[in-house]
Amino acid sequence: MSRWNEENELDNVFQSMNKKFDLSKEEKSAIQTEVNRKIVNRPPQRINRSTTKYYLSLSAAVILFSLLAIPTILTWFMESSPQLTANEMLAVIKEELELGMTEEEVTTLLGTNYQEVVAAMDDSRVWRYDVETAEGYQNTAVDDFVDMEGLMQGDIKMQLFITWGENGKVRTFSSIYQNKTDGNIYNFRVYSDNTREDVQIYPLPETENDQETNDDIEKTMIFEIENLDQQSIASFLATNSIEMAEWAPDEGKVAFAYPHSDENTIESQMYIWLVGEREPRVIEDVTGYRITDFYWSPNSQYVFVSAGTSAIHEGLIVSTESFTIYAILAYMSMHWSPDSSKIALGIMNDSVQPVVDTELSGSVDLAVYHLAEKLLEFIEVASEEYYFSVENWEEMERLTYRKIYFDYLLEGETLEINPIN
Repeated sequence: MSRWNEENELDNVFQSMNKKFDLSKEEKSAIQTEVNRKIVNRPPQRINRSTTKYYLSLSAAVILFSLLAIPTILTWFMESSPQLTANEMLAVIKEELELGMTEEEVTTLLGTNYQEVVAAMDDSRVWRYDVETAEGYQNTAVDDFVDMEGLMQGDIKMQLFITWGENGKVRTFSSIYQNKTDGNIYNFRVYSDNTREDVQIYPLPETENDQETNDDIEKTMIFEIENLDQQSIASFLATNSIEMAEWAPDEGKVAFAYPHSDENTIESQMYIWLVGEREPRVIEDVTGYRITDFYWSPNSQYVFVSAGTSAIHEGLIVSTESFTIYAILAYMSMHWSPDSSKIALGIMNDSVQPVVDTELSGSVDLAVYHLAEKLLEFIEVASEEYYFSVENWEEMERLTYRKIYFDYLLEGETLEINPIN
């Protein structure tokens, strides 16, 4: 109320001033003194500290919520955003993914749902995208090996491997995928020179001649016996001149290859015959190969099928549980570990060129393949002067191998190593 009266008094002073046009010096001084007195004595406005504290607390709460909630919201958004299907990913790979792209460009295009692994051949840095996987699917491999078993069983529809160059840009990329139209597995690959190919890799495409050959086999080959013991099966194979046969250590099964009826081909079909069964199991994955040998694991659960030429082999690991290919490896020499969990291998290294001309495309490293993890671990790296060849693996802690020089005038060495360490 006091404040209201003071303001009215001040207004009266100015109204009185407005009525006078000819003020004396004393009147002007009196008016000025009165105005100054009213201004100086005017009570200060109080600041509402409760309101200030409220807004400060509210601002702090908003900032704290943002710091805590935004990362969670972003993570939820990224995880809940729809993943590309194999067909959608394939279209993006073929139309938009290019050599020379940076990591930022690739993640912008394909996302960050990848695993960083290493190239088995040269230890290059590789990104692996597992696309359209089944619930619970896990892939713990740390190298760039393809999960053929997962692809064949439908647990995963595509694997994309992007290899990075030393300049931090895309050097090559390869997509192995299951075609939803025919169910077969294809490989779309772009090489470092930008050469592109999209080929069927499983099962091998059948030509017209192959179909005629298979028809001939079905007509001429009848595997069926009355007695189901080992001796009867062995006798049947010998009677039919099947020489490419190898019994498992448990003598409960035999792997063999039956050549196609076409005399002009050296390709064959693989079978596994279990004692107690009237006819053999056809290994449909292994057909059209030039099979040269079978190497059974000591526990008789796997058979390593050697196929190819005298110098360069393709190793097909076949499981006796699923009767399908478990893994495919390009190799020069091999030996099973005593516990059947690993395979010592001489692996081709195309990045190293020998000092002399050979039929090999490169040198040969020493490696160990771990079946459970599907992991290829390199033990010794070859050079342009020498390569490695597996000799024996009688004890888990002692692997014997040879260091062989390309210059035949230099004597090689027999070495031992503990591959478990």
